[in-house]
Amino acid sequence: MIAPNLQHRILWLPGEERSWDGDDGGSRSPAGVRITAENATAVAAVFACLRILGETVASLPLHVLERLDGGGKRQAKELPLYRKLHSQPNSWQTSFEWREQAVFHVGLWGDAFSELVPGPSGAIDQIVPLHPSRMKVETLENGRLRYTYREAKGKQTVYNDEQILHVRGPSDDGVHGMSIVEECREAVALARACEVHGARFFGAGARPGFILSTDNNLDSTARKELADGWNRKHRGPHNAFETAVLTGGLKPFEIPYASNSESQFLELRSYQLAEIARLFRVPMHLLGVLAGPYGSVEQAGLDFVQHTILPWLRRFESAFGRDLMPDDETRDRYQISFDVRGLLRGDASSRASYYRAMWDIGALSTNDILELEDRNPVEGGDQRYRPLNMGTLGADPTAADVLAQQQPGSGIDGQAVAGGVDAEPAAPQVADVSLNGAQITGLIAIVSQVPAGLITKDGAAALIAASFPSINAQQITAILAGVNENAPQPTQAAPLPVPQRAAPGTVAEGDWVTFGSGLVGRVDHVMTEGVLNLGDVEMTATADDPAMLVSVWEGGEFVGQQAVKVADATKADAPPQARSAKSRRRKRGG
Repeated sequence: MIAPNLQHRILWLPGEERSWDGDDGGSRSPAGVRITAENATAVAAVFACLRILGETVASLPLHVLERLDGGGKRQAKELPLYRKLHSQPNSWQTSFEWREQAVFHVGLWGDAFSELVPGPSGAIDQIVPLHPSRMKVETLENGRLRYTYREAKGKQTVYNDEQILHVRGPSDDGVHGMSIVEECREAVALARACEVHGARFFGAGARPGFILSTDNNLDSTARKELADGWNRKHRGPHNAFETAVLTGGLKPFEIPYASNSESQFLELRSYQLAEIARLFRVPMHLLGVLAGPYGSVEQAGLDFVQHTILPWLRRFESAFGRDLMPDDETRDRYQISFDVRGLLRGDASSRASYYRAMWDIGALSTNDILELEDRNPVEGGDQRYRPLNMGTLGADPTAADVLAQQQPGSGIDGQAVAGGVDAEPAAPQVADVSLNGAQITGLIAIVSQVPAGLITKDGAAALIAASFPSINAQQITAILAGVNENAPQPTQAAPLPVPQRAAPGTVAEGDWVTFGSGLVGRVDHVMTEGVLNLGDVEMTATADDPAMLVSVWEGGEFVGQQAVKVADATKADAPPQARSAKSRRRKRGG
C-alpha cells in the first residue's frame, strides 16, 4: 500500500538495475542541478504539462460498454466495475483523483501501478494505487510478470500479473515504461537551472557578487565574518540600495559578468518552456503562450485532442481491457472506453448545425440530442425521421407523419419541444394563419383533385400540411370534411396520334370544308384513330368515324381551330378572300 509518510519513500529496490547513467540518481547534471522523478515537478513547465494531461484525462467520462447482439452498445451500469472506474475506485479516492495520479506516475516514472483488491463486490472490489518508486517488475521464465512492492516499513509484497493494473508509458523492453524526465533530464535540468539563476539573481537585489579587497592580512575567520556581514547587510531585495560603510582599507570590486540580456536569459527560458512542452506534446497556448500555426483556438484544441489526449486514452483503455477483463469472452462482450465528445464540442451554433443535420437523416433522435446536451428526455422524443416527407424510418411516409411535423414539439415549426403533440397551442396571430389570393387558389386546386379522383383525402391533407404550415391538423380536417372522395382511377397514356390521310373519296388535308352553321375552314389534319385534344375539347376518332382539325376563316381572316367529325363536314371551294390572300403572299414571295 502507499505509505502515509512520504519521507520514508524508497527510490529503488535493492538489486534494481535501472539507473541514470550508472549512478543512483543523485548526481548533478551538467546544468548544475539534480533532477529526479521526485523533484522534476519543481520545474513549472513540467508540473503545468502534467497537470494539463492529468486533469484532461481525469475529467473525461469513463464507461464500461456492452456490445449488443443486434449492433450498437449500451452502458453496463449494473456492473460493479462500472462504478469503480466511473465513480470511486477505492474507499478514499474519486475516479478523477485516481486517474489524475496515474497520469502523473506515467509522466514522471514511466509506469502506473494499482493493486486489484478482491472483496464483497467481486474479484475487483477496490483499485488501490501503488507508487512506482517502490515497485520492481520481473519477467519469469514462463513469460508471466512478477511484481515486488516494498512497503513503508521494508516489508515486501509479491503480486502476480493478475493482481496488478499496470499502465505503461513508451517502453523499450515491453516491461518497464520509460520516464520522460529520466530520458530527457538535461532539458528539464536546464529549465530548472534558469529558474534557480533567476531566483538567485533577484534575491541578490539584481546585483552581481562583489570582491572586498584590503592590503591587510586577514585570517580565515576574519574573512568569513566579513563576507557574512556584507551579505547580511547588502544581499537580497530588501537590502537593495542600502549604504555601505567600509573601514580598515576595504575596497569593493564588482565581479565582471555577462548580463541577462547578453546571455539571452529570457529567450533561453522561453525555449526551455517550448522544449518541455514538446516532450509532453502539450500545445503552447495551454501553457499561457500565444503561439502556434493554428487558425483558431478551436483548431488548436482539436489538434491537442487528436495527437496528445487520444494516445493517452488508448494507453489506459488497452491496459484496462488487458488487466480488468478476466478472459477473451468478457473482452469480446464488454469494452472500457473514454467519452471524448465533450472535448470535441464546438460552439452553440456549430452544435446546432450538426444536430440538425444528424436529425434530418435519422441518425439522432430528439432525445439523443437532449442527452448530448445533458438535458432531460421528452415523451415521444425517441422517434426518428428520414428526409423528403419526413416519414418514420423504415416505413413509407403517411399523411400522419407529415401532419405530426406541424405540431408543437416536432421541432419543425420552431415551437418548444416541451409542448408535444398533446399540448394546447398558443393562440395564433392573424398573420400566421391568413392566406393571400394565390395561396387560396393553390388550396382550392389541391381540394378539387379529391372529387376528381386524382388524389385521396389523406394525400390532400399531406399536401396541404406541407404547403401551408400555418394551417393546423384540425383546420385541414375541417376543410376536407365536406369534400366527396372518389377513388383515383388508373389511367393509361393515350398513344401518340398517327397522322393519316382520309381514304379516297373523303376529305384530305388541305381541302376546304363547310360544317356547322355555315362555317368555312381548311383541313389541317385528319385522324382515323386516337384522341384529338384541343385543351378544353377532346374528340375521339376511329377508322369508321374519323375526325379532323380545321382552321376556321371568316371574312378572309383566320379566327381559330376546331375539331370536326369528317361525317359532319362537306367539301367546299376556298373562299375568295382566302384565295386572294394566298395570291398576295405568292407575289410577295411569302
